[in-house]
Amino acid sequence: MPLSPDIMNCPVRVVGDEWDEATQQLRRVAKGTGFCVRVPSESVPNLWYGYLITPQHVVEDQSNVEIDIADPHDPGTLYPRVSVAGWEQPIKELDLAIAPFGPPAGYTVTALELERHLFQHLPSEMLLGATFYYVGLLAPLNRTMARSGVLGAVYQT
Repeated sequence: MPLSPDIMNCPVRVVGDEWDEATQQLRRVAKGTGFCVRVPSESVPNLWYGYLITPQHVVEDQSNVEIDIADPHDPGTLYPRVSVAGWEQPIKELDLAIAPFGPPAGYTVTALELERHLFQHLPSEMLLGATFYYVGLLAPLNRTMARSGVLGAVYQT
């Protein structure tokens, strides 16, 4: 089953600082992948809030987090890099960080939607053997890429 464009265009590259032993200086590097998501307001119909999500370990100890966003209209091209502040770890035991995000004017950004693309709770039935997809922003081609696999374990701590 092919992935829809909204899923293919939601990943971002999270950029931060890393110590370079060779030069004894900080350098900007890709730290990981994040995703654009949007969540409906609980009280205002047709109002959505945008966020970025990534693992907490990607942004912890970073003071200047930026993201690269692929331009879906020009494959291989990135929009100018965007600074993102306000990262929080909502559940201390979970390797998850979120930050509010509204894309800059002129950027075409698609987002995963709660209840359409994201499980609020894992299904009760076993998912072992199910096909899953994972997407990211492939460096150095600056293109979104999807791969698939078979789920080998669920419900583990």
